[in-house]
Amino acid sequence: MFRTVCAVVIFTVTVFLCILSLFFLKNTTSEITKNLDSALEFLAEEKTDFAYREINTANNKWEKSEKILKWFIDHSHLEEIDVSFAELKSNLASNEFSQSLAICKSILVRIKGLEETEEPYLENIL
Repeated sequence: MFRTVCAVVIFTVTVFLCILSLFFLKNTTSEITKNLDSALEFLAEEKTDFAYREINTANNKWEKSEKILKWFIDHSHLEEIDVSFAELKSNLASNEFSQSLAICKSILVRIKGLEETEEPYLENIL
């Protein structure tokens, strides 16, 4: 009886943590995506100050959430996004708008891809 109760408790806690991680990932990616979408608009209009502010905000949110995301997401995906943020900042500092625009779009694709690959769909499990 004791083993059954322990198994049920462990299973319940595991399912709860999985659901919690999905909500965290979804909220984090939506916040960062909003900032990057705004940055894309500013980059298209060549408004560097506003774009840099939005990119910094997105990067700060990313760095805070990355510490938690490392617990349940493959590190290689997270490191790719880190590298892209660093490239984006350096390109923006040297006023390379077309390159910055492309990198910003690639970060958006990677972040949206993170959310899609971590959702519990049958195709992601198999």
